[in-house]
Formats: sequence, C-alpha cells, structure tokens
Amino acid sequence: MVEYLSGEADLIITGSTPPGFLGEPLTTVDFIPVASPEYPLHQINHSLTNDDLKKHRPVVIRDSGFKRTIDVRWLGSEERWTVSHISTSIRLLKRNMGFAWLPTQQIRKDLNAGDLVPLNVGVNQKNSVEIFLVFPDPDSAGPAMLKLAQIFRDQCNAVQNS
Repeated sequence: MVEYLSGEADLIITGSTPPGFLGEPLTTVDFIPVASPEYPLHQINHSLTNDDLKKHRPVVIRDSGFKRTIDVRWLGSEERWTVSHISTSIRLLKRNMGFAWLPTQQIRKDLNAGDLVPLNVGVNQKNSVEIFLVFPDPDSAGPAMLKLAQIFRDQCNAVQNS
C-alpha cells in the first residue's frame, strides 16, 4: 500500500485494489493444496480439515505485499517453512517436507508427472485470486508504461488460453 500512496510505483500488479484506486482485472490465479504422493496428509481417509492441516508443516511463499488480505487459518501450524520463491516451495514439497497451496498453472507438469498430488480438502479444493492492474496516476502514464501494461495483458491472456 505504501507504494500506492507515496507515488513510488507507476504500475502495480496486485491481488486487491486499494480504496480510492481503479483496478483492471488482469487474470485469475487458481491455487490448490498439494504435497508429494508420500506425504502423511494423503493417508487421512476423510476430507482434510483445518485441524488436520494445522498438525502438518505448510510451506508458505513470503508475501511481498504491504498488507496480507487473505485469511489462511491453517497458518496457525506450530512449524512452517517460509520461502521467497515458488521453485523453493516445489523442491521442499517434492522432498516430502510439507504441503502448500500453489498456483495450478505453475505446477501443471509436476501434477501430470505425479510428483505433486492434490490434497483432499473437500469443497475448498481450489482458492482463486483475481489479479488487478492498477495505474496509481493514470494521467501521467506515458507510452512506455502503456506498452508495458499491454504486454502484461497479452501474456495473461496467452496463459489463460493455453
């Protein structure tokens, strides 16, 4: 949020549009809970509950935003891994060191290969986050910034249509 208010950012990609700003929907990212095929949560014979998840180690990708807006109750686990990149999260999961909610688009190959397997969390099997493109000061956006925004739009459309 600081970047919005201080004028440090000319273009922002965010999971929530701050009050007072207009955001253009850019794409929707679907997250699913996954772990290695051998991870103990796969041995539980019912839909996993928050209590089940709290007994296991989540792998969390550090939020680079100013204020976290998503309520993730199972983060109350006593132990967790916090990493700064999705590739690190995937490596930890493949080594049977925890579970994570990851974007399906980025783990599709791992799912197809059976290296990662979706966890059975019942009706909450997917968490979708809409991503917005925000120009904090649209009147000052020059040709280069407008071109960059169009590149983001085009890339998001290409990924959604693949």
